[in-house]
Amino acid sequence: MENNQNYSWLVTPIHKNVIKNLKFNWQDNPAILESLMISFDGSIVAVLTSKVKEQLNNPEILRRRMGFEKMPKSFKVENEEEFYTYLAHQIEIAEE
Repeated sequence: MENNQNYSWLVTPIHKNVIKNLKFNWQDNPAILESLMISFDGSIVAVLTSKVKEQLNNPEILRRRMGFEKMPKSFKVENEEEFYTYLAHQIEIAEE
């Protein structure tokens, strides 16, 4: 596991059962699992900053995270990039 300083923390943990119906099966991908910090109950609590750095610099995502734009009602998550974009929307603002 990486040093905790290399992780960006989510505002609210996302339990694996909440996102189990995604078209993209992130739970069977060892590379993705290694990039996540998962709690004992299966909740994603943090993600490696290097995996979401590009998305965090996206002005549209930043405006959503700051509350200047509404979050999408649903996220299309069909691949690894869209999975990390979804997580980037959930990261603490103070993390940047």
